[in-house]
Amino acid sequence: MHLSRRTNPPQRRVIVVVTVLCLFALILLTGCTTTPVDSRITALAPSVLQQGKTAHVTVQVEQWAPDAQLVLMPAGPYVTHQLALPAAPQSMTTSGSRTYLATADRQLFIVDFPPQTDRARTLRQLTLIAPATQLHIVNQQLLAVLANGNLQWWDVSRPTAPIIRATLTSPGKLLDVQADARNIYLLLDAGTGTTQLQRWIFTATTPPRLDRQWLLPVAATAFVVRDQHLWTVNTEGIAVLDISGEQALLKDTRTTSGISSDVQLQGQLALVADGRGGLVLFDISEPDVLQWRGSFNKRGAIRGFSTDKESTDNKNVLLVLHNGGVLQLSLGNPELPGSDAAFHTDAPIILSTLQDDVALLATENGLQRVMMLGGGDGAISSEGLNLGGSRRGVFGTGNNENILYVADWFSGLHLYDISNPRQLRYLSNYHTPGSSKGVALLGNYALVGDDDRGLQIINIEDPYHPRWTAELPPEAMARLGLAYTMKLVGTTLYLADHRGGFHIIDLSDIKHPQRLGGYDTPGKAWDIDVVDDVAFVADDRAGLLIFDVSDSSSPEPFAQFNPGGQAEAVALQDGRAYVAFFDKGLYTLDVRNPRKASVIGHTPIPGNARGLELGDGLVYVASWEAGLQIVDTRNSIVPRIIGSFDTDGAAWGVKVKDGYAYVLDWWGGIKIVDVGQPSWPTYVDRYQARGTLQQLRSKGGYLYAASGIGGLQVYDIKNPLNPIWVTGLDVDDQAQGLWIEGERAYVAAGEDGVVIVDIRSPFYARQTGRVDTAGAATAVAAANGYLYIADNQAGLLVVDASNPQQPVEVADYNVAVRDMWLHKQMLWLVTDAGLSGWEVSEDGHLSRKFAVSGDFVTVRAQNDLVVAATQAGTVSLWRQTSQALNVLGQYISSDTITDLQIAGKSLYLLGPRAGLQVVDIRQPESPRLTTLYPATGNHTRFAIARDAAFLAGETRLASVTLLPTLTVTAKNEKELSVQIPASLPRGDYHLLAVGPTGQRQLLPNALTLQFAAPGKKNVTLDAFRQMLKTPLKAPAEALTNLPSAP
Repeated sequence: MHLSRRTNPPQRRVIVVVTVLCLFALILLTGCTTTPVDSRITALAPSVLQQGKTAHVTVQVEQWAPDAQLVLMPAGPYVTHQLALPAAPQSMTTSGSRTYLATADRQLFIVDFPPQTDRARTLRQLTLIAPATQLHIVNQQLLAVLANGNLQWWDVSRPTAPIIRATLTSPGKLLDVQADARNIYLLLDAGTGTTQLQRWIFTATTPPRLDRQWLLPVAATAFVVRDQHLWTVNTEGIAVLDISGEQALLKDTRTTSGISSDVQLQGQLALVADGRGGLVLFDISEPDVLQWRGSFNKRGAIRGFSTDKESTDNKNVLLVLHNGGVLQLSLGNPELPGSDAAFHTDAPIILSTLQDDVALLATENGLQRVMMLGGGDGAISSEGLNLGGSRRGVFGTGNNENILYVADWFSGLHLYDISNPRQLRYLSNYHTPGSSKGVALLGNYALVGDDDRGLQIINIEDPYHPRWTAELPPEAMARLGLAYTMKLVGTTLYLADHRGGFHIIDLSDIKHPQRLGGYDTPGKAWDIDVVDDVAFVADDRAGLLIFDVSDSSSPEPFAQFNPGGQAEAVALQDGRAYVAFFDKGLYTLDVRNPRKASVIGHTPIPGNARGLELGDGLVYVASWEAGLQIVDTRNSIVPRIIGSFDTDGAAWGVKVKDGYAYVLDWWGGIKIVDVGQPSWPTYVDRYQARGTLQQLRSKGGYLYAASGIGGLQVYDIKNPLNPIWVTGLDVDDQAQGLWIEGERAYVAAGEDGVVIVDIRSPFYARQTGRVDTAGAATAVAAANGYLYIADNQAGLLVVDASNPQQPVEVADYNVAVRDMWLHKQMLWLVTDAGLSGWEVSEDGHLSRKFAVSGDFVTVRAQNDLVVAATQAGTVSLWRQTSQALNVLGQYISSDTITDLQIAGKSLYLLGPRAGLQVVDIRQPESPRLTTLYPATGNHTRFAIARDAAFLAGETRLASVTLLPTLTVTAKNEKELSVQIPASLPRGDYHLLAVGPTGQRQLLPNALTLQFAAPGKKNVTLDAFRQMLKTPLKAPAEALTNLPSAP
């Protein structure tokens, strides 16, 4: 197999092609072959183009067939080699160009990857005495940990003739094994919940011997050793121990928010696989101390991870995602790990390794070798998703004590029912005119610090319908800058202002608030607390400022505490002030005499301290990227962190009630954490991204999602790559299907029937009615006030919902609906019998007009075009006339199509393995694949809106900007002219050549769109012709330094 490769400088890059490459992401298309295709590409120039200008690329081909296609793909991972396995993989390790893999049937494979084929080569296959549960390779010595408790050492310096060197019977139940150049470490179950570590010495010439053993003071399930330190993990978190002496000394521990299963070291970082908590990074530059450094959990739970154990420079980590596939992270900035590339598999990954940019992935379907090229902005991704700007919250009182009021930067005031903390329910919201940042309550009114719109006063007497009451008069508004957080004392409000210090406001007449006075602090006032006419102000330049506010018209500063850094939050309790500094952590001050305030203690906080909540001897700190930190202040001189819970957003605020913490997570929504045991906070629930997205519909600049147990969720998609959560609506069962007609959304909500929602304003999705069905409503369509409901018991129902509060059933049809689509008075149904078209009468009744037999799974229609896909992946196109469905053409794909959409002259198809395909149907008789977006997740449904695709199937909404179509013209059988549109975004792109029989050829990184370099010379015509004449030479490997096997 020939692979493409870049050579520097970019202007002189040579493009080398893949003769035949089977992309795992393209299994939908025909299988791989080593026979050259008719459309084999031999040269391409130029390959580096200027973004923003239309360009033409000349492609030389062996012989271009009329039905061949050239497909544009965003640059991303691709498979280079595959290997079928006789049984499930059990363990794997890699060294240099060779891979060692053991299977459940006791087989051990020694494999390499020849450059001229897409098939991995088995150098030797051995039968072991028992399956190998772990493999470790050190200095050409392979350590095999067998399921029967034995350990075997193999000399694999000659891979075709490995020799067994030694066998050791395990002295106990093995939990984990590690090996280095001289030592073997065994982690053993010592019984009664204890573990033991043994160190054995082994060389190529001497048998293994026990050197030292330690009884560990902590339980451990996995470990790693460096020098004289041992790092272990168990279900609660990570610990570090000193093993320089006879006894293992516990030096430090840290809890994690998930269930820790593995730990590895990379430079000065300890990396922990934490299940739901994702990947957690600890700084170990001081080996005795574990300091939180960063985390990544934006793609949900992980199964584990791999690092490049043979490189000290590779800062990449390969995350194995729980829902399938892998994600490559860069740890160049450990505080904010960034994802480089995603690759999705159709089966869970059992084993993985990473070497340079090469990943080896073993599933029940076999072994794949994947080049993990960065996906860039052209890849399907959910990382730009914004689940809200939750900043500050307050609990209700009296009859509303079970309501949490949350100020959300992006969408105003939100009300949540917390009567059952394990199932947070959404009540309502009020979309304020500014950006809500703080909230307090006065009776039946919510006081909202609304940024540049000052103080907004909202009537919350009816928690389902908040309404505006008042704001500051214009003269007071003119004095405000950016209203932020606040403290209410009686009817006097102390409002922190990001541009004007703080303000004192009289609310004795709630409908006519009056500014009494204020003070302009040196920096931005982030927070304020008041007791006994003394105000404590957190200022990001001056630190903590203390004021006498007994005269509201003229506050007087009299004290200051400024250790450096930015003060962001302050809270008072029992004569103490707790001050959060963004980059300095938590300070505790004795302020019983405010004029002689003194520091009691200081606690460094992981991440950045941004919000505080006080409990019984505990301080709950919202610590931005580090989530929630719980500090025990009962020993005031040495306050210490006793519990932590990381979040997938950035924790900005926290409220605690009855043993539950409600974490206000910037970009991550609201999380509920059980803190009844403060040393081990545990996840309970969340609101945003709670359920799996099932169906998407768009209207205007907003996207509506049927979200399973999450009900209906609404997103602002004006920026398609950064959708913003706006509001939600709960249903009693699971939201499965969705349809929008006019100003209403109809939600098929299982046993809750169909919920009718008023969406005249997308910020106020309100239920106005409900249709009860006999079973579970799974899908719905609507036209002219009539609903067509697929129910798993009643079949197809027709309901008159013109009065949403009193819907009336009109008709029912005994048919089991797989999918349906309503367009221009024609209802298209997919049933077990096939595809049928039903004409809709004015009274909502149906009469069947068309029928096509077949194993169809989905259908769509636009104007007179009807498209349906079968279970096997055949997509058929018909032209509808008044009397018949006339066949136009077919598009063949061997992958299942889970969803399809028609937009303009393009057909969009989604497959679980293929990803999103774009098919040109300007000539429907011969549909042509033009663009392909490889799968990066378990996406099953999608919507097209605002020149982007939005994908459902996971809890997080994913999106991708749609690329313009290339114009390909065959000058003759040997040469193509490809027009690159000026609108093609900057970045790298693959090209995929598809032959008339389905054979395909990939050109990785074939095109690069970049900004124009200053002073760059144009390529002359003679030079261009010479480039085309230069034959392409395939390197041994593409984009990797892995050597070929001898």
